[in-house]
Amino acid sequence: PTGGCVRLRGFVPERPGTPVGTGTLDLQVGDQKHQLPAAVGWFDWLVPTAGGSRTSLQLRFSASASLSGGDDRPVAARIELIEVLAEFPSQTFNYGTPGAARLPAMGIDQDGWMARTSTIDLPPSASATTVNLQVDYPNLPGLPAGTLQVGTADGRPATEHALIPGRASVRIVVGASPAPRQLRLEAGGVFRLPAPDTRERSCRLVDVHLEPGA
Repeated sequence: PTGGCVRLRGFVPERPGTPVGTGTLDLQVGDQKHQLPAAVGWFDWLVPTAGGSRTSLQLRFSASASLSGGDDRPVAARIELIEVLAEFPSQTFNYGTPGAARLPAMGIDQDGWMARTSTIDLPPSASATTVNLQVDYPNLPGLPAGTLQVGTADGRPATEHALIPGRASVRIVVGASPAPRQLRLEAGGVFRLPAPDTRERSCRLVDVHLEPGA
């Protein structure tokens, strides 16, 4: 039903010297399409459904390689669980813990660190939804304050929020829609994480909480 989800849990194996872990997953649930990262490690996606008597599930990974130990099957990931739920098990989604169940997102690492641009796919709703984001901004030497613009595709103007060292609570109202809605996050810049981490990221998303109404 509308308001439900398909839960897809599994992991991408580490295959050094192969493209596995560097690609993406194009996931289609019914008529709705989602692009997701396919990084090495566990994933647990709660993918919104938009209703209908029958919903098909299609997965297409962009990278694959043969297994090790003489097993030459080409694989991209291992699926542990596919579950159809009539409603979401929670309205709070943890992005700061690798492997935690979460809404489909692109540009957000398994530990919550965000690229300059990222997106989160929200479930459909017959009424407006208030989205609460808990965001961490690090206290690094010489790092100036940052900004985070949060917008949607429903015609509402994007809002800009200041990022200073510590945790910020960012709220935005997303309009009603019979189809899944998308939240777009655009940071003012990126910085290099402390060594030995070589990633360049903008901030860290801890969790997302959805509340009905404006």
